[in-house]
Amino acid sequence: MKKIIISFSVIIFMLVMSISVRASSTEKLIYLPSDQIWTDRTDNAGQRTGNYSYTEVRCHSVYPESGFDTFSKMQVRLSDMYHNIISNTYVLTEGTTYTKVYLLEGKLSVNDIYYEFRGNSNSSAYAVVTYKDK
Repeated sequence: MKKIIISFSVIIFMLVMSISVRASSTEKLIYLPSDQIWTDRTDNAGQRTGNYSYTEVRCHSVYPESGFDTFSKMQVRLSDMYHNIISNTYVLTEGTTYTKVYLLEGKLSVNDIYYEFRGNSNSSAYAVVTYKDK
């Protein structure tokens, strides 16, 4: 009976850990239109704390909609709730660590930020990204 209880407890623990890891993940699969057109804004990334002048973005992978995969880069910028651009454009390279995307001077008080992405070539693609608000 003791072995059954221990085994059951381990299984429950593993399931709970698996669910909590998935729930905290912010990985997003996004579509990058052809001709380097900016994506529609992503869902509101949330409220910034205002403690930092940047947010962090990472490109896990970028790959073509079809054909041979020669993609390795994409671009990102930030906008506010009124569609005003509030950062410069940054190039993200797949598989690297987080890139700090700084808000423009005078935009540090913006709390609601939105991420916009585009490809780094004229072909359409998909990308997996993660972002962290600061």
